[in-house]
Order: sequence, then C-alpha cells, then structure tokens
Amino acid sequence: MRLHQVYMRERRAKGQSPVAATPAKTEPQAPTKPRGTGDHLHRLIQTFTRQQPTDDCGCASLVRKMNDWGPDKCWRRREEIVDHMLQEARKRKLTKWPGSRQGATLLLRWAVARTRKDAKILTEDCPEGKQPLSVKVTAMHRIKIAVAITTAPREGEFLLERCVKSLLDTGFNRPLIFAEPDSPTTPFIDASADTIHRSKRYGEWHNWWRAIKETLERRPDADAIMTVQDDIFFCRNVREWLDHILWPSAECGVVHVYTSRKYGRSQPRGLSRLPVNLTLDMAGACALVFPRHVAQKLVNHAILEGWRGHTRETITEPSRMEGVDTYVGLALYDLRHEVWVHNPSLAEHDSVYSTLGHGAPVGNRTSLDFPGVDADPFKLFLPPAVRTTFTAGQPGPPGIVPFVQTAIV
Repeated sequence: MRLHQVYMRERRAKGQSPVAATPAKTEPQAPTKPRGTGDHLHRLIQTFTRQQPTDDCGCASLVRKMNDWGPDKCWRRREEIVDHMLQEARKRKLTKWPGSRQGATLLLRWAVARTRKDAKILTEDCPEGKQPLSVKVTAMHRIKIAVAITTAPREGEFLLERCVKSLLDTGFNRPLIFAEPDSPTTPFIDASADTIHRSKRYGEWHNWWRAIKETLERRPDADAIMTVQDDIFFCRNVREWLDHILWPSAECGVVHVYTSRKYGRSQPRGLSRLPVNLTLDMAGACALVFPRHVAQKLVNHAILEGWRGHTRETITEPSRMEGVDTYVGLALYDLRHEVWVHNPSLAEHDSVYSTLGHGAPVGNRTSLDFPGVDADPFKLFLPPAVRTTFTAGQPGPPGIVPFVQTAIV
C-alpha cells in the first residue's frame, strides 16, 4: 500500500476528511515599512557605543521626530541633531564617533543615506499608485542648477565650445550663453546651449550682472545659479559633487568651483570657509555657484549704485566697469553671507588673451593646484570608507560636506 493511501485510511479512521483542506490564498503583502532616519541613527550609535537610551535623555523622542521628518529634513536640521548627540556623548563620557562633531555628523550622514536607499528599494517593489499610505517615500534629490556663461570675442583664440563641452561632460544641462557682439559660435554650441546675443557691448561687469538677472527670469525653477566664464573647463563629476555639498552652511552665499592660487596658503584641503578679511578682497569669479535667494539679492544690492570696480577713478563708460569678484565679495560681506572655496580648484582657465586685457594667466590668475580633467572630486576629498556610501552618479542628501574644514577668522 502506498504512503498516500495509508494517510487517507488513517484520516478516515479518525472521522476526518481524506483530503486536507486547501490552504486559503493569501493576498500578497505590501513591503514592510522601512526604518526611518532616526531608527538607522539609533542602530548605528548602538553599534559603535553599546549604549541604550535612558528615561531622561530624550533620545527616543528624537528618534520618533527624525522618522517623521524624513531624511532630507533631518539633514537640514543636522545642527540640532548633532548638538543633541554631542550633549549625550558628554554625559556618557564618550570621546569617539558621537563624541566629536565630525564623527556625529558622519553617523548622521550614513543614517540619511541608508534611509534614502530603503525608500528607493521600496519604490521599485511597489507599483505606482499602490504605495502603503503609512510609508513616506522620499524622491531622489537633485539640486537644480542653472548655468550662465558670459562670453566675448577673444583675439586669436576661441574657447567657448570647449567650455560648453566640459559643462555637458561633467553633468550640467543646457547652459545659457550671454554673448557680447561679434562673439563667434559653432553648430555644436547652437545645438547644446541657449544663446542670448547682445545688441551692444556691455563689458565684463554689466554682462555678468545682466546674466544673473536674466537667468533668474529664464530659469524660474532653478535652486542655484552658476556663473561661468567662457575659458573655463572642469574636473569630471563636478555636477554630482555639487549635489552632495550644496550648501555647506545656512549662511553660505557662494561656492567657488574655480579657486584662485591666491588662497593656497590660507585654505586647508577640502571645502572651507573663506576668512572675512579675504572675502573683502575676493579673487576669481570664473565659476561661482549662488543659492537662488542670494543671486536675487546680488542683482539688487545697494553698492550697484556707482559701482566702478577696482579703480578709484570715475568711469563714465559702462562697458569699462569690471571687478566682478570684488563686487561679489563686498556684497556678500555686507549681506553677512559666507564664501566657500575648494582646495584644490575643481576648474581651470588657460586663456592666453583675456577679454579684460589682463594678459596671460599667471600668479593669482591661475588656479589653485588644478588636478586635471580626469580627477574626481569624490576621490580627492572623500576617504575610501565614505566613498562606498556616496558614489559619483548617485545623488545624495542635500548639504553633505565631506570633512569640511572651516578656516577660523
């Protein structure tokens, strides 16, 4: 007798149906709710310190708040979170990781990254429109940067096409070009950028000022405005790098992508804040990134009235006005905004003939140790342990500043 026959005979002897009931079909379960940023941070702290929340520390309450805030808001409020971590670390006499601001910030950064990764996986698992209502999925963040290139005819050389190609190669989208009269162009430029041809010569300063003003009008959805001179070219992955480091502080008024050699002795390696005394005499306006609200302030600042650049003489011809870098530094100082620079510079310019008559790029008109077009900011500034969490091509949380070193005024 076969085994299944024995099984049915035994069931009949017990008065049971010879055939077991078919299990009820179960509905496919929605993916479980992923851990929030607070949960991830709590687990990381436990891993490194073996510490548990106490009744009076407020950690459990903060974990719940962070879960409700989501990763982006947690990062925007990182100072508040890190301050709480440092306060608890002092109570428990912890000196490593949560016990230092750099270590606490790194743990929070990892928690934010893991939360975003969980949200991305959940989005892929659930069809559109069927997300569980209890789960908040955060879209991948990408700061919208509008690029404005100012260009003018150069004697004996044409560098605009190289500049546009470098911007596209490093990840920027369709820049705006503000071209002085008789500026040359090519089919590649016409197909890759939107060009505004000036009907009259404005000169360096007025063309730059109008470029910011018109970019704000033409790109109303941009979060940031980046002004670029036409002889600039960049390292690779600069666009993705800016996604990670904007903005390094709440008071940040501008980030230099191109950094002048002038700051070689004053600034530490990495991204750092420029001391106030150097802000008042800022050098280099070749590639600057402004938050939108700061750009709006710059086009309406009071020192516009009677601006004449570096010279003390009265200038009656507007096209002779210059000193963009000086204007930006003075205006940001007056507005109480900070200037941040990269060391080394992530961009270079090598024009032999300056549109301003400055001559070849020598001295402070050269970049600060430009590492070359094949250099990657992620490898230049991030240690290997962090590169595994944030890699080029994968936008990260806003405001991440890997190992920022702030120059003390």
